[in-house]
Amino acid sequence: MAFLTLANSPEPLDLLSEDFVNFSTFVSGTATQWSWISAAGHRIDVFGTGFTYSGGHAITGTAEEIVFDIDNDGQGGLEVLAYGLNSAASNLDDGREAFWRILAGNDTVTGP
Repeated sequence: MAFLTLANSPEPLDLLSEDFVNFSTFVSGTATQWSWISAAGHRIDVFGTGFTYSGGHAITGTAEEIVFDIDNDGQGGLEVLAYGLNSAASNLDDGREAFWRILAGNDTVTGP
């Protein structure tokens, strides 16, 4: 079961916007953290295990938590948080539909 919290979101968000999560610019990658900037300008930090990369895209690994920094403004990291995940990292940058499959199932979403 996954959890998504929007409780610290600084503004109303359109999570279904094509650009909200779509991969734009690789920031950094280690075996346990993968970061990119979305086409909408949000920083997305994925935490998990076993990440390997090709051209800035994860090709292996399991995502366990995702932290969104809305507008990549460095204002608190936990503006939007998804946790309790067990998802293939390689699917996260395959477009909006593939990304939000992290919430397929019996999940909990909380907001302001």
